[in-house]
Amino acid sequence: GINAEYGRPTLFFMVHSTRRMYDNLLQSNWESLPLLTIIGNPFSSYRTHTPDATLLCQAPHVFHCSDYVSESPLPPYTLLNVFNDTVAMRLEECCYPSKPVFGTKQIVDRSQDEFEIIGESGKG
Repeated sequence: GINAEYGRPTLFFMVHSTRRMYDNLLQSNWESLPLLTIIGNPFSSYRTHTPDATLLCQAPHVFHCSDYVSESPLPPYTLLNVFNDTVAMRLEECCYPSKPVFGTKQIVDRSQDEFEIIGESGKG
């Protein structure tokens, strides 16, 4: 995972990263979420355009944090029609839920070209 420097605010530049990359970031830094600032795709967009069951399966940390994140849109990039939905995100302090608990079966995401093992509880 990608960890923030212990106890220090950290900026992650993740423009157009995958849901799984955002999920890995949140999972790796669960105990220090209020210290993170993420520049990237808005989590609210994932909640709007992805069925809850799919997002919960593919990116459970993004799903659980999406109600607790503040999103500040960045100015549009005017040279090309790209990065126009980029936001700066911060999780509200003391407002994120306890770490998600996952089931015991492996879940494989076959909705994309690549296959990702999402999680298996109780295995280290």
